[in-house]
Amino acid sequence: MGYKITTLQNTGGWSGEEPTIKISIGDPNWEEAFETWKLGKPPNPTPSPEWKKGVFALTEIIEV
Repeated sequence: MGYKITTLQNTGGWSGEEPTIKISIGDPNWEEAFETWKLGKPPNPTPSPEWKKGVFALTEIIEV
């Protein structure tokens, strides 16, 4: 069993706050945002200032 990152958003699921920016697998800019986030250049997935609140990676369990 393993984990796969499926969503990047600017709040954690435990905070109770709804994210103001969210990118998930299947969204048109997912691949670019995910690769940008992994490289840390720039440190945010997209140029949106909403990422200043934070970047949280949500995962799903996958069978390996």
